[in-house]
Amino acid sequence: MALQMADGQVYDAAATDDEVLRKAREQIARNHEQQQTALGGQAVPDAVMHGCDTTLSHMGLTKLPSELIDVIKNETSRLALDHNRLPSLSGLSQRLHECTNLRYLVLRNNKLREFPREVS
Repeated sequence: MALQMADGQVYDAAATDDEVLRKAREQIARNHEQQQTALGGQAVPDAVMHGCDTTLSHMGLTKLPSELIDVIKNETSRLALDHNRLPSLSGLSQRLHECTNLRYLVLRNNKLREFPREVS
């Protein structure tokens, strides 16, 4: 469902925290399956598992669930949050240091008013 805001912008209806977390978990699980398939069903070494893309774009997000870091911190190397309505990264920026494999954070086309020092 799409929402038209007072500023004329059209956005997807905001996903719930549960939907965001479910989507992140599904993408990580799918990445595990693809990597295991590529290795012919063998166990995937931990060193290989740390390259997952997690895309939460176009979800109408105005906030991020606090549990998101717990879901992505060991797996995700690229987190895409573009094309949402995020006014800030509260809840994420204070714990971003826990995402030891995160190399790319995509934030374009949001409503960010300031850029957290922890992210720069």
